[in-house]
Amino acid sequence: VTMDIVTYTGYKLKKWRGALISTVVFILPSFILMVILAMLYDKYSLTPKIAGILQCLGAAVTGLILSVALKLTKVEMKDYRELCVLIWAFASALIFKLDIVVIVGLCGLVGIVIYHDEPKKP
Repeated sequence: VTMDIVTYTGYKLKKWRGALISTVVFILPSFILMVILAMLYDKYSLTPKIAGILQCLGAAVTGLILSVALKLTKVEMKDYRELCVLIWAFASALIFKLDIVVIVGLCGLVGIVIYHDEPKKP
């Protein structure tokens, strides 16, 4: 959304040139930071202390993702059918190693089948 606002504002002020310049200026600091971090990672990732830090950070990020997933599950699961789809999608990714696009597509088809006769909710 922020990117859209930056580009739109640039366009309104100076047409295409303003949109291009505002977009580049918005993206450039993040791009430079990522290049610097990648260079630092390449240089120092094999040192024992940094490798240990990165391993713990990976575990922490995994824990945070799991925490968000559980919170989202509590909010979004409205009936047993959705729970069944969730369990199937999880098993399909973890056990059967199905591609995420296939899982999302199949879940969409399952949704059409199991919810086709229910009235739309506002």
